[in-house]
Amino acid sequence: RDWSILRPFCTGEEASELEGGFFCAAFLHPQEGAEGAWDVYVDLAARSVTVAEQSAKDFGATSVHRDMARLFANAPEMEEEEVLEAVSAKTAELLAKLQVLVEEEEGAGLTLASLTEQLPNAALANFLFGVALAEGLAATD
Repeated sequence: RDWSILRPFCTGEEASELEGGFFCAAFLHPQEGAEGAWDVYVDLAARSVTVAEQSAKDFGATSVHRDMARLFANAPEMEEEEVLEAVSAKTAELLAKLQVLVEEEEGAGLTLASLTEQLPNAALANFLFGVALAEGLAATD
């Protein structure tokens, strides 16, 4: 893994941040017009979630995505700590479910094929495989 390409946040004010070469988890200033800079745009003030056209196939609307969108839509009414705790809880819940799927594979790691067999929603299987890769729970052979 090359963690040097990950930025937890970017200000969006420097041109180098929009040129690429790394992954920025969040922007601190609106980036609605810079669609190439993001996959999913969450505008808390407008209570909207937009998926970039180039990323639509990777972010099919699954129950996980809808739950997170609802959480973000309600975020302006919540205290910052409440939002962080809610996101943390949703993330922990997702990782726990992935761990159960790994155990069903007898610890061999998840594959896209095994997730596709176990889950009726191909978009969810694809999303979960991406999370499994990021978390080191996927078989990489």
